[in-house]
Amino acid sequence: VAPLHAMIEDRDGDYYISDLGSQTGTVKGSARILEDRLNSGDEVKIGTYRIQFYIGVPKPAAPPKMQSE
Repeated sequence: VAPLHAMIEDRDGDYYISDLGSQTGTVKGSARILEDRLNSGDEVKIGTYRIQFYIGVPKPAAPPKMQSE
C-alpha cells in the first residue's frame, strides 16, 4: 500500500474513489479502477486490506442474540 494510495471524496452527495497512481492499484468489487462511484455496501481492496464502504450506519444482518441470566 502506498502512503498516498487512494482518495474517497464527496461530490455533491455522491461518493467517489480515485486511485492516486499506486503501483498495486485499487480494486472495487472484482475490477481494478482508476476512479469510480461508490455505493453504500461496496467493497474496495487496497493491497491486502478489504474496506467496506457504508453511507450512514450499516444495518445488522441479524438481530443481536439475548444473553440468558
